[in-house]
Amino acid sequence: MPEPLVAVTRGDLIESVHRGHIVVTDESGSIIFCLGDPSFNLCLRSCAKPLQALPVIATGAEGGYALSLMEKGWGVAIKIEDGSNRALSPAVIETLSQLGMLSADEAMRLQPYHQTSIYNHRKEIVGEVRACFHLTG
Repeated sequence: MPEPLVAVTRGDLIESVHRGHIVVTDESGSIIFCLGDPSFNLCLRSCAKPLQALPVIATGAEGGYALSLMEKGWGVAIKIEDGSNRALSPAVIETLSQLGMLSADEAMRLQPYHQTSIYNHRKEIVGEVRACFHLTG
């Protein structure tokens, strides 16, 4: 079952929740952290080939993303069930943060993408998009 990854709120009201799966594996394929179903089938097709050589974010099937954390020897797969791009940045940044992959300076520079504001037509902040999960090991 997909787990809540990112919540869209307006004030104290949760307007919507983007659900999905996150799996972090080591070089041998052993699961380090996961959220949701680690056996969920995600077809990244040939776009996953860069994971073999470079630290990248690859996109494949709608809402399917992969990251390579070369210095740790880890791979990360994220599937956002509804394919929403607005859930991608908060989910990726929160995953990297929980894995301890971001310095304080990097986290500060990424903050505008980690928790994004929703504006009305008068350019007033009326809500936000933010991560709402905790990886388990």
